Amino acid sequence: MELCPCDSGESYQNCCAPLHKNKAKAKTPEALMRARYCAYVTADIEFIAKTQTTSNENFDAAAAMKWAKESKWKGLKIIKTSIAPKKDQGMVEFVAHYQDQNEKNFYHHEISDFVFRNDQWLFDKGTIVGLDPIKRSQPKVGRNDDCPCGSGKKFKKCCG
Repeated sequence: MELCPCDSGESYQNCCAPLHKNKAKAKTPEALMRARYCAYVTADIEFIAKTQTTSNENFDAAAAMKWAKESKWKGLKIIKTSIAPKKDQGMVEFVAHYQDQNEKNFYHHEISDFVFRNDQWLFDKGTIVGLDPIKRSQPKVGRNDDCPCGSGKKFKKCCG
């Protein structure tokens, strides 16, 4: 029995394969998230494209295929899930672990939003968690630069 790459503990044939083969629809946002992760593992980018809303018109299938094929997928951890009271919106926070071609380990931490439309769950948008670098609003002032306060002194002797 081949375990499903989504780490559900079930076999792939009983877990994500029916969704990939259009024999079933995801019953929850988490089930769709797991199937989408497995689609990256199996490089089934067509499944990724068809299980998202039209708000993702800028989806780059070629880039997704490249990422899927060049990565060695190491596991999926679901952190938190929720479904809105009207049961037409859901959220899944997850971390996907993978290695690049140089065997460097990475993780993709995301909060994904899902919507229930036309009798199926669809991925709507995702927010990356904690990967953006800190950006300065103004250029860095060096110790020996003139102080930005306008005193005419070196920064290290004034405000630094």
